Amino acid sequence: TQSRSSAASDVYKRQSQDILGRDGGAQWSTSIGYTWPVTEQTKVSFGAGASFGDRTYVRGHFGVPAGGSSPLPAFEPRGGLYSVDAGVEVMTALNRHWVVLGAARVSQLQGDARRSPLTVQPVGYSVSVGLAYRCCR
Repeated sequence: TQSRSSAASDVYKRQSQDILGRDGGAQWSTSIGYTWPVTEQTKVSFGAGASFGDRTYVRGHFGVPAGGSSPLPAFEPRGGLYSVDAGVEVMTALNRHWVVLGAARVSQLQGDARRSPLTVQPVGYSVSVGLAYRCCR
């Protein structure tokens, strides 16, 4: 018999909160993904996501306090959407144990995070390749 994987989609949500009270605020991320099995050995996954932060979180990462020693102008960002991202990943099983994978991703700051004087490059790119060994399969 021959088995064939079917396409699948996933939705993820994640939240982090500064429970120690160190002015870290709260951050929420959500993403959606779709995996398409090209062959029995190869899968292609596409994904997109968005990240949100409360005022404390966004201010802590992108704000510039007034009256500080920084040469940058004071900037008090509001909370809300601060980043969106999208990417693609290809994974191929070379044999029972070895898997090779490659991925490319782009992210873009949004809103006040993008307008912050701390932001040098509002768009980021990443590319990765990997080789993995599956031991117990």
